[in-house]
Amino acid sequence: MSEDAEELERIGVESVEEERYISFLQKRIAKLEKENLMLRRALLRETAEIDRTYQDIKDKLEPLKATVLKAVINSIRVHQRPVNYEEIIRSFRSGFPFIRAKTETITRMVRRLREEGILFSPKQGFFYVNKEALKEVSKCL
Repeated sequence: MSEDAEELERIGVESVEEERYISFLQKRIAKLEKENLMLRRALLRETAEIDRTYQDIKDKLEPLKATVLKAVINSIRVHQRPVNYEEIIRSFRSGFPFIRAKTETITRMVRRLREEGILFSPKQGFFYVNKEALKEVSKCL
């Protein structure tokens, strides 16, 4: 019997240790699940901001169109020839340093101005002002 008592005592001790270990693991799992949820929410918020499409922000970019047109005109005056994207971006950033616009946004506005007929491309990648369309646009600006 003494062997059985020792065996029960040993099993009892192990089961208490096991209970503590299981309790520890459950607390650890709960903590990790909370952390996982928090990180997932943070990641989804960031990707939600990144996934904004052009259509979502189109209205906010409308005032930028006139500013980009001014930068194109200034660049044409400086270079006395059709200008490319790099020259337009440089002119925009130096002429309007307080406006923080991405390169992609500036080039998109240039393409949009070309699509509307305000600019034309005598050569691929170069832009010049359509003077007839500019007269119509200047009345609205």
